[in-house]
Order: sequence, then C-alpha cells, then structure tokens
Amino acid sequence: MHAEFAAKLRLTAAVLGNATHKGLCARFRAVNPNTPCDIDRLHKWIQGRALPRSPQLYEDWAKVLGTHRPGTWLATCSMNEFRDEIALLFGASLEDMHRTETPRARSEAVNGTPSDPGGLRTLYGTFACYSLAWSPHYAGQLIRGALRLEPGKGSTLRATYTEALFGGPVQMIGDVVLSGGTLHMLLRNPDTGLPASMILIMPGPPASVLCGILSSQAFVAHHALPSASRMLVVRVPSAARLDTSNRYLDFSPSCVSDDLDGLGLKLDAPGPLNALVAAFLGRGIDQVSPIDQASFSSALDPLYFLPAAGKAALRIDPAPPEPG
Repeated sequence: MHAEFAAKLRLTAAVLGNATHKGLCARFRAVNPNTPCDIDRLHKWIQGRALPRSPQLYEDWAKVLGTHRPGTWLATCSMNEFRDEIALLFGASLEDMHRTETPRARSEAVNGTPSDPGGLRTLYGTFACYSLAWSPHYAGQLIRGALRLEPGKGSTLRATYTEALFGGPVQMIGDVVLSGGTLHMLLRNPDTGLPASMILIMPGPPASVLCGILSSQAFVAHHALPSASRMLVVRVPSAARLDTSNRYLDFSPSCVSDDLDGLGLKLDAPGPLNALVAAFLGRGIDQVSPIDQASFSSALDPLYFLPAAGKAALRIDPAPPEPG
C-alpha cells in the first residue's frame, strides 16, 4: 500500500511537470492553503515510509489532478487504475508513465532532486497558430500567429503568443496552468495590459498539435467585440520563418498545409489534413456586439426604473456594510 501510494505521487509529479518536492507541494497549496501536504510529509510519502493520516490530503490531490473522482478513490484504486485515469486526464502514454518507475526516477524522487518533468517538457518549442479572424474588416479569413512554449521560473511553463496587426507584431505573454488535461493561459500584452485567454487540450508526446479556444476582444473593429474562436496550434521546425510570416490568410482549402510547407513541415498527402482544418475551423466565431447588449438592456433596464414598490418587489438589496 505504501509503495503504490508513493508511485502514484511520483507519477503525479511527472505529469504535472513538478521536478521537486517543493514544486509538488506548491500545487497542493494552490488548491488548499491549509493542505496537510508539506515538504517533510511529502518526502516520507514518496519514500514509501508513511501514508497520509488526513482524508483531506486525498481530496486536495483530486483537485490538483483535476479529476472528478473522489479522494477516497485515489486512496484505494490500484496503480493500473490510477495510470488509466492519468492517461485520460493528461494524454500520457504508458511508456511515459513507466519511466517514473525506473531506478533513476525513483532515486531522484526519493531524494527530492530534479527528475524529468514529464508532459510539460514535451511542450517546449515553437508552434504555428491558426484561428478565424475576428475583425469585421477581415471576415472569413484566417489569422496565422505564433506560440512559443518555454521553461519559466521554477517548474512553470511560459507562453508567448504573437500576431501581426496594423503591419507590426502584437505580443502577449503569460504562464501556463495545467488542469485536468487542459492547458490554461491568461496572456497579457506587456504594453497595454490587454488580456487574452487560451485553453488547449494537453497532448501526448510528441505534442505535434494542440486544439483549443482563444478568447479576447477584436482588436481591429469600430466597437469592442468580445470574441472567441477555435484555434489549431501546430509544432513547426522553423522558428525564424515563423516570426517573420505572421499574417492573415485567405481561408482556402489548402491554406494551412501550404503555410506549414513553407515553415518546413512537409506533408506527402495534405488532403486529409485540409479536410480536418475545414471542419474544425469552418464553424465560425462566437462574437458579441453592442447591438446584442443594447437589445437586452432595452428589455431589462426598465425593471430597474420602477417606482419604489416595484423595486422592492424586485428585491434589489443594498450592498452589505463593510466589516468593522
């Protein structure tokens, strides 16, 4: 029982990209500041010398992994069942998971020294990004951007996303948060502070492609337009060519495969990929306009300008007083 629990913790650290005990403890503290997990206890658990006494540890563990399984399941499941759950959540292969059980990996985990950070390291690299343009001036076109995923501070992963707008680059930077088999990035432009959110599915090795959602506001528009669209993120070998070729693309049947070819990713038979691109990106964008806002305001604003009796009926309560 002790040995299986220790192996589950080592696998948890590997798929989360936490190379040290300190990094894994930080994950537990992020979901519960009062977690029973601390450096000393974790060291004993990973050595197989003790088991947690508090059931809360297992509940925190479930949140760290992003699983819908209860903490009691994590405490009692077999190692094979745990591996199946990890594969479902993070797309990790059986081969990758077995690497955590090599003598070297066990030694590094027990001694608290850096080990292979697992899934996150497979994400390091440069990626071409394809999504539908949000600007009404470029309706129906694709915008080709670039994403860099690099080691950040400690065990974090750093994301840099760029697009070409108004003839110049627009850059957005942020950390990557791994949760429940998805990568979450809250990106900000360092000059304006404008945020964007990117959520991608965590792939298995070799992380050749990631699919997800990009959301922010349309940059090139007469009004603020909250927008979201699907995004296709493809690993490419040529970082230099990627940096200088961000642009709008006509959404033709072969636009993505042609662009990838120019970036050094040669496809012998691009037809199947072209069909996937058309089906995946061709569903349109989700966008909210001022007209939508005005329509709902016209319907609901009058309720807040009723006589006093009407307001009471609506139960518009004042804000609670400040404590103290």
